Amino acid sequence: MDRPYIVLHMMQSYDGRIDCAMLEGISGSEYYEALGELDCGATVEGSVTARMHYAKKGAFKAADPSPIGHEDFHKCDGQGKWRCTVDSRGTLLWRDDDAEGRISLLSEDAPLEYALRLEAMGISWIAAGKGRVDLGRAMELLKREFGVKRVALVGGGNVNGAFEAEGLIDEYSFMMAPGIDGRRGFAASVDGIDPARDDRPRALRLKSVKTCGKDVVWVRLMPA
Repeated sequence: MDRPYIVLHMMQSYDGRIDCAMLEGISGSEYYEALGELDCGATVEGSVTARMHYAKKGAFKAADPSPIGHEDFHKCDGQGKWRCTVDSRGTLLWRDDDAEGRISLLSEDAPLEYALRLEAMGISWIAAGKGRVDLGRAMELLKREFGVKRVALVGGGNVNGAFEAEGLIDEYSFMMAPGIDGRRGFAASVDGIDPARDDRPRALRLKSVKTCGKDVVWVRLMPA
């Protein structure tokens, strides 16, 4: 598989929670400074994170539900780094002023009408996989068609878990904010893997560790 090198990069509390509001109270700009050091040509996140922070409220509803129906892509002009979002069904409503550098990662079941809407807004897209995005194939197309050699996987927990379940993560970059969350119902950095499918622990080996800012510890690990 000729795909980009993928780094999972997450800020978390010491109990592994990734609620943004909580983390803002116990950390500063360390996460984004480290992300810059990782020097990745694209970020990838899930639709839940995008809906919380970037997309408009509501969901796209196609007048014509006819699907894209096959693997395909459309590349709009982009400058700088690409911002990819996994949106299997094609439901996110993007703002007109937030199209630059965006790539929607769709399944082949997403409505063609949605893909055409993205194009009209100047948003690129990749369609790969039936039922859900074939993440491995989408990453291959991201490298081949968009020239991306390094990807930062920036969450949330379930999309991180989906990449992990497919064996697509080459490096783990965890920033440990000095605090504990402890509340029920908040995702961890890697979450949602079906134990019936795979219940093994993920063994890792330490690559480096250092302190950033005020008491934030940056740990980088590789698969063992």
